Amino acid sequence: MGTPPERRYHHSASIYEKSMYIFGGYTGDIHSNSNLTNRNDLFEYNFASGQWCQVKYEGKLCPVPRSAHGAAVYDNKLWIFAGDLTTKLKLFYFNFNLFLSNKAMMEMPDSMTCGLFL
Repeated sequence: MGTPPERRYHHSASIYEKSMYIFGGYTGDIHSNSNLTNRNDLFEYNFASGQWCQVKYEGKLCPVPRSAHGAAVYDNKLWIFAGDLTTKLKLFYFNFNLFLSNKAMMEMPDSMTCGLFL
């Protein structure tokens, strides 16, 4: 079954092929407004196997923790954009084609940053 993500709020959930991907959001107690922490983790739930797994990524350009953001799958990429974050607005994507191979991250020019994650 794997380990599912912690209970969270204002995360994104996107479907790609046979899996659902959960990114970010915040954890903590929404009712008492305490211990709220923005996250930048990515989890995959495979519908066929019923398994959860955390997608690991690394590098200096990891997506910043965020909640209340948008996410969309386009061109085999999971685009993560906007949301409630403490740094300047950044745009990231996870390239699904690269989940099966080890590729380094890349940076887009100007103020946008995108990453190809492991």
